[in-house]
Amino acid sequence: ASESTNLQIPGGWTIDKYMERIKINVVKLSEDGRELEFDVIGCTAALANAFRRILLSEVPSMAIEKVFILNNTSLIQDEVFAH
Repeated sequence: ASESTNLQIPGGWTIDKYMERIKINVVKLSEDGRELEFDVIGCTAALANAFRRILLSEVPSMAIEKVFILNNTSLIQDEVFAH
């Protein structure tokens, strides 16, 4: 894998050389520890996207199967609310 890279690192790719290029700065950490904002500097777009996708896949989610609207007096259709 060291011969096929687009990182343009002289002497080929190694994890040690790559880790020297990447810097992570914590911008904000909430008091309860549930929110974190950080900057990743010096990484490729592919790595940033992979990291983003991993983080998104770990976020818990839920789905609502049935929605009953009893009295909608707004201009928005019931089907739009249900989505």
